[in-house]
Amino acid sequence: MLIRALLTAVLASSAGLVFASVEEHQHSGICDASGVVSIGSGMFAVADDELNRLLIYNLHTSGPEESSLELNDFLRLHSKNDSHKNERLRAPKEADLEGAARVGDVVYWISSHGRNRKGNRVEARMQFFATKIHNDGTKPVLVPFGSPYTRLLQDLIAAPQHQSFALETAATLPPKAHGGLNIEAMADMPNGHLLIGFRSPTIAGKSLIIELENPEGIIAGEAALFGVPRLIELDGGIRAMASEGGRYMIIGNEQQADDGQSSLFLWDGEGTKIERLESLIFADFNPEAIAAFPDRKGGQILLLSDDGMKDLGGSTCKKISDPRQRYFRSLLYRRPELSFFN
Repeated sequence: MLIRALLTAVLASSAGLVFASVEEHQHSGICDASGVVSIGSGMFAVADDELNRLLIYNLHTSGPEESSLELNDFLRLHSKNDSHKNERLRAPKEADLEGAARVGDVVYWISSHGRNRKGNRVEARMQFFATKIHNDGTKPVLVPFGSPYTRLLQDLIAAPQHQSFALETAATLPPKAHGGLNIEAMADMPNGHLLIGFRSPTIAGKSLIIELENPEGIIAGEAALFGVPRLIELDGGIRAMASEGGRYMIIGNEQQADDGQSSLFLWDGEGTKIERLESLIFADFNPEAIAAFPDRKGGQILLLSDDGMKDLGGSTCKKISDPRQRYFRSLLYRRPELSFFN
């Protein structure tokens, strides 16, 4: 039993959200699961924040990926070393992919848009792009769609409705510095817009969520348009978001929580107040991505653990060179009645 001992088997809240029937799996190939979406046929697509690659796994089995999509060419992350007579391609920079959201058969992906740990601005980390779900005849795969957009940060900073958040100053700081800018979450809205969740900065003790109105326009070359921003009473940073029927599940770090401790919150998408599921307790499971899988039986919720720093026999997972020995863990909860939120 991999994880069941770490979490309660049945979870309930005053909102009527009940989870049961836990599936536990260990998926090989990567460690740092950072964003996830359902792509149908019992499959999910996941990003790793240290690889420029998207991977597709089976929801109900452990083991390696079913397929993958390399992103270096699509995101134009290769650069040439001109200091040699024979030009060679430099190793591509990490895109630092953090969040994903699905609208129809299009999946949007977003990087952190923050500086690297040294405080340097890296263009590769300024990515907003899309893939389309395509069925190859046996199972769904991802194919590039539209054009990557790298000016989202400038648009965020320039938008009049964001001026009170001091995002221009936040964007000059390392992401782990107090007040540094770091995007880690994204979720779809019923109208096709996207919500972008910030791990930092927090605003007057509240977590920031920004509404992106034209994701389909951005990948066609338009400048970003934004709706009314939201501040929710999370008292910490947003690590992941998922939507179902206009309501949202949020993985967050509370500022007063122990280091590394995360919780699952419920939000109606409109107000500032959120509800914490007190019965859900994470131990060494490090939730970094969440997705909803609605179905006729009421739906399922998938949680992925970022296991990059997990000790695997004296070495952390992310330092293991053989991808066959790397893994991340998943928890799949069944909700047996109707929709996720009554």
